[in-house]
Amino acid sequence: MHVTSIAIAARIMLAAFALPFNNDSTSDSTRPGVEALKQPGIPIKYVSCTFLPISKEYSTAAKEAIVEWGKDGNKVEPTGLIAMSFPESSNSTGSVTWIICNSKWYDGDPVPGPELDQAETAIENKCGPNESGRVWSKKWRKEYVITTQEWVRSTLSVGGKICNHL
Repeated sequence: MHVTSIAIAARIMLAAFALPFNNDSTSDSTRPGVEALKQPGIPIKYVSCTFLPISKEYSTAAKEAIVEWGKDGNKVEPTGLIAMSFPESSNSTGSVTWIICNSKWYDGDPVPGPELDQAETAIENKCGPNESGRVWSKKWRKEYVITTQEWVRSTLSVGGKICNHL
């Protein structure tokens, strides 16, 4: 059976038995647009917009760099983060940075491509195309941030937090 067929069959079975699919009991379904952002995969608690325009081309390149890093067997360390920017030069105007934050006290977190695609889609659905934002999964204790390298530098220069939950 093809993977897509299995996924569809699983959804039909869950609907038939009226079981919640991807239920995050901590989610706030009363917030506008939250239910529309939920998909199988990341149990999203919230998505927030940071209102900085980003280059889709640069965002894709930064995301691919993190995916490649993860394919090498790397994981985001507990209470740590991984950040990749494109272009990598700190002098590049318009550079986009992807940040994955692991707020767990133990266990490293992988960074699979489909998970990052879902975070990106959730931000695009809430904030619009080519906009920065963040996704928080309380259940997974994991945060996904797409922003500009300028924001990262500025935030760090004043002692600010890159990850809300670290």
